[in-house]
Amino acid sequence: MNKKGNITDMPFIVLMLFFLGISIIIALFLIHSINAGFSDANAVAVDADNNTYNTMDAALNVTQAYEAKSIPLWDGIFLTVFVALALAAIISAYFIDANPIMFPVSVILIIIFIIFTNIMESVFATFTAESGFSSFAEQFTIMPFFMNHLTAIITILAFVIAIVLYSKFRSV
Repeated sequence: MNKKGNITDMPFIVLMLFFLGISIIIALFLIHSINAGFSDANAVAVDADNNTYNTMDAALNVTQAYEAKSIPLWDGIFLTVFVALALAAIISAYFIDANPIMFPVSVILIIIFIIFTNIMESVFATFTAESGFSSFAEQFTIMPFFMNHLTAIITILAFVIAIVLYSKFRSV
């Protein structure tokens, strides 16, 4: 039987948030690099009226506009993904019939997940502290807050899921 909403959903949530955060920062870095390439490029074209213009200006304007709009967009997407995963785990935990005798096992698993989450939090902090990525990570507000406090957030979420999982009234 495949049970969903279990306490073992925590590694999935942590990994999903970790890789989403890393991917967003790398994508912003790549967009910035493309912008730099467009601004350095000098592709001059001549139209039918013998007017010259830089063909890279339009591409540069599009990518700069996307870069300016993408930071709040991806911050919101990161928050939405976290809230959706947390609510899905809590709601699905409610529908599982679990024996309360397994609560100590869940506490041990939560401790293991806290150690795992702390490692992921440290890896993200090291990644965003790198000179190439630090300026991009500092532009976000929500994502760095969550990733810098990931251990505390996941600990609270894990105990909420454990309480929901094991505190239901049983009918005989």
